[in-house]
Amino acid sequence: MNLTTENKQETREGVVLARVSNAIVTVTYNGSDFETKKAPSTDEINKGAIRAAKEAAAALEGGRQS
Repeated sequence: MNLTTENKQETREGVVLARVSNAIVTVTYNGSDFETKKAPSTDEINKGAIRAAKEAAAALEGGRQS
């Protein structure tokens, strides 16, 4: 998890690596609230990154041919 601040705007970023068969999926997921200038919680970023990695893995597995 990485929290950065630029011009008083916080952004939080998380990275998830997942292996699907012989492929490695890397998901970089970040977020920022431009109204409050605060970053989403670590938990929210983790859940989003994991959800995106699962969707990418499912898409790869669905693309297999027998």
